[in-house]
Amino acid sequence: MSAILIDTPDLLALAGACDRLGLELALNCRVFQHHAVARAILPEWLALCSRYGQSGKLKRCDHCARANPARRAQATEDGASPSNEIGIFENAEGNYVCLLDFSGPGGPGLEETTGPAGERLKLAYALEVPPAVASRFGWTSVGGAGVSRDGTTTYLYESEDSMQKRVEITVAPDATVKLNFLEGFQGSECEQVADAVTRALGGTTIERTIKPEYQQVSQSEQESVSQGAAE
Repeated sequence: MSAILIDTPDLLALAGACDRLGLELALNCRVFQHHAVARAILPEWLALCSRYGQSGKLKRCDHCARANPARRAQATEDGASPSNEIGIFENAEGNYVCLLDFSGPGGPGLEETTGPAGERLKLAYALEVPPAVASRFGWTSVGGAGVSRDGTTTYLYESEDSMQKRVEITVAPDATVKLNFLEGFQGSECEQVADAVTRALGGTTIERTIKPEYQQVSQSEQESVSQGAAE
């Protein structure tokens, strides 16, 4: 494939993902180095004339990601063509999408960094979603991230409030994310956390494990709402 789009709604997580891959996130960078992109792969809002030129190039982006100075210096020393850059675009909902162009002289360099289907970027981004979500909820990391033999990364977080909430988030090598609510979460709180993670992943469905007592509380809340509506 010559170009692909990857949903990366959370800019904080994307910044961390770039760092993992030896890239730097250039905020408010309005142009990015690329070769040509087929209009057919672009969503309608990105294929507008104000953004898409007749040459197959995107006229402007909102941010971009490019090789960090060390990688650029190494490429120059090796006599390699400068890698294509990643164009980052913000849609009407305030979410971000990355455009990766693997065509032209700079395409192979970008493909090596992100993977031919963007899988390395997807995994790096997924690994940054738990810390980004934890930061927004004010959670504290317990023991840092652990990696199992199969390559799954596990994050354990706890809240600092009186409820002492604890949640485990795992990221598999294929970027699959799972939530395990351990203690302290009640009622709709689990839904709020799951929704935050789902949004950060661009709407990807996630697996979650919920304690039986949460199920009971959640059902009680729903019954209470139903009774209130009936009255």
